[in-house]
Amino acid sequence: HPTIWPSISAANRRRCRGCPWDYTAPETDYARVDAVEVHNGSPLAYGFTPSAIQFWEAALDAGHHIAAVGVSDAHKAGCTRLPCDATQSPLGHGTTVVYAEELSEQGILDAIRAGHTYVKVFGNDGPDLRFEAEGDGGETGIMGDTVAGPGATLRVTVSNIALDADTHTLVLVRDGVDADTAPIDAPGGEHEFRAETPGRYRIELVRPTDSWIVALTSP
Repeated sequence: HPTIWPSISAANRRRCRGCPWDYTAPETDYARVDAVEVHNGSPLAYGFTPSAIQFWEAALDAGHHIAAVGVSDAHKAGCTRLPCDATQSPLGHGTTVVYAEELSEQGILDAIRAGHTYVKVFGNDGPDLRFEAEGDGGETGIMGDTVAGPGATLRVTVSNIALDADTHTLVLVRDGVDADTAPIDAPGGEHEFRAETPGRYRIELVRPTDSWIVALTSP
């Protein structure tokens, strides 16, 4: 968990020794990193998710091709109903969804290395995302791929938003900075963004009640 319980605090070191990633970029060698955990554990752990995303974005800014993943961090995997603490969270909080060429361990690993992933922060029942790009020259790709310019149309499909939920917000993130937004009503819908500037594009889906990210894609 890259940023959970930062070791700069003595209390945190006593609470969870070795939890955060304390190594510098040269010590890490991000060229050998396939994925970064942007959310870990139950909703109780969301307080560390924004800083984990920033940690991941810093590695991407350095030019590395790294997928986003979300994990359960289920130390016991024995708690199936609330209340559960963050170390007993049910399997599937958070969830990593991959586009795999085949249903196998190797297929899943290959998909992660390709960056064909998105994260459901609050479990498998959360909203689903599809993110495709079509370059102006006709080249196409999905999250994790590179599409040639000069520009591109970015197509986003959202589904499985709870029917009683208020309007969510799609956020287009370019090179780590919010570039555009669009409203999405339950249970979902489609939207197109334009990419006129070369860069690294990804999608976040934000719920209105607390402005928390409920799903996000690899770029």
